[in-house]
Amino acid sequence: MKRLIPNHMVGCVISSHGRNYIVEDPVKNHISCVAKGHKQNIVINDRVHYQMTSVNQGLITGIESRTSLLYRSDAYHQKMLVANIDQVVAVTAVWPPLYESLLSRILLAAEAARVSALIVLNKTDLPESKEAMPLMQYYESLGYRLIKYSMNEPISCLLNALSGHTNFLIGQSGVGKSTLLNRLLPNANARTKEVSETLRSGRHTTTHSTLHHLDAITDLIDSPGLQEFGLAHVPLDELVYAFIEFRPYIGQCRFSNCLHLIEPGCAVIEAVNNGKIRRSRHELHVRLLTESGS
Repeated sequence: MKRLIPNHMVGCVISSHGRNYIVEDPVKNHISCVAKGHKQNIVINDRVHYQMTSVNQGLITGIESRTSLLYRSDAYHQKMLVANIDQVVAVTAVWPPLYESLLSRILLAAEAARVSALIVLNKTDLPESKEAMPLMQYYESLGYRLIKYSMNEPISCLLNALSGHTNFLIGQSGVGKSTLLNRLLPNANARTKEVSETLRSGRHTTTHSTLHHLDAITDLIDSPGLQEFGLAHVPLDELVYAFIEFRPYIGQCRFSNCLHLIEPGCAVIEAVNNGKIRRSRHELHVRLLTESGS
């Protein structure tokens, strides 16, 4: 942790737009801050050092060490999403059509960041949800917790799964994240509007993230809907290990430098052919290596 300079305070970033941030102090006061310098790389839920410059205005001067960092990247750019979380809440649904690759990528990013992941299958009142069950059961077999939810059900099942965690709500555009947020926190829209006005961004929950307190021990950070999630920042050895079902076979291949693509004697490929690993997951592994230039 950076040494705290006298007259500087510590707070938590609860929303941002460009280089403008809302920092919450320990008694829940909100200070509109800008960052000192141009390369601070501050993200939602960062613990930051700041100093007051005027009434309700401040200057961020440093960032404390993070316990976790979730971000996405391609070959050219990377975007840090959130810091200091301990649970990723991956929301999916059968409408818009379930995007298995995106869901897998989110789960892989959680594994690489060493935070737990919860899958929420939303809109289960739709008859097409039955078609998603084999895939959901596969992820459950890997050890991921699954919540099946529809608007006809009480929200308590999801609240219980979130309780005691700092949660990051993420998923494909249109799967119902905003609706879930408003069920969990009825004043979320008013809260987001208040933060947007303070930032003078005119933005809403679909275009930037905001941290919400569900109770004294539970936080929920929403996020804009995604269509893509690159993992170019994850080293190859960590990427392979992020596939939970690959782990028993790592080190069992004929060649010690096996990339689990098409190599003879590959234990992972053999497990795919024997039905022990879902073929679409191995195909994603191959695509990710291609994206990384390997």
